[in-house]
Amino acid sequence: MTQIETTLHITSYNRPFLLKECVESFFSTCLYDTDKLELIIVDNGSTNTEVRNYIRNLEPPCAHYTFVLNEENDYPSCLRYAKIQAREIALGKYFIDCPDDHLFVVRSGWIDEALNQLRADPTAGCIVYFANPAYRFKKSNNAMDLIPGSVFYRSRHKGYADYHIMSRDIYHRLGKYQHRLGRKAESEYMTRASNAGLYRNLIKYPVAIVNDDMHSLCIPIDDSVYRKIFDEQLMPVTNEQLIQLGVDLNAIKREV
Repeated sequence: MTQIETTLHITSYNRPFLLKECVESFFSTCLYDTDKLELIIVDNGSTNTEVRNYIRNLEPPCAHYTFVLNEENDYPSCLRYAKIQAREIALGKYFIDCPDDHLFVVRSGWIDEALNQLRADPTAGCIVYFANPAYRFKKSNNAMDLIPGSVFYRSRHKGYADYHIMSRDIYHRLGKYQHRLGRKAESEYMTRASNAGLYRNLIKYPVAIVNDDMHSLCIPIDDSVYRKIFDEQLMPVTNEQLIQLGVDLNAIKREV
């Protein structure tokens, strides 16, 4: 039996369409060996029976699947505690954190690429795999530099991102989220990571969009086509750019 290497952790709450699209689009675009992959869904107290039934009855094409159905939603603490719940039962050496509003649109070997970067660079605290909105790149604290010879950018000021891929070793080195801090938990964890000499990495060619406008995946975008289009761009591809490319290529459509 192949040992599980990576755990995908999806957080859900009362959004059946987004959850289904997130799960199905991930496996539709995934080039990673699913025999080494585990899926964990942590639901933050959904009152929508469709969501909970979907989670219970899901049979994903991966080595292992488990779920946690919390009875209450104590937002925002629950979002941070969900990570802890997933980490405590995860089998993988690496963790991919993913909310249900991420839609994977590019068929790519990004997981192996990210794992190789984490192994090669001990200062890489985590890697952001999804496209950020354009406005985020205009903030001074989001300054970053391209790592020579790679497709990764290293943040100058941040050692952490709320959704990412991270190694178990780094997680144990940093310690658990202080989820009871609520909205302050993220900044506390970011400071902790920075003080440990860790830097957030962003992949130049993100593979998922933040699905605020209820898009669904029609066909995955081919990775080689995608990279060729944005090859000369100096900054990581933004959420708006990836959505527009998906629409232009008939890869995604907005649900009415």
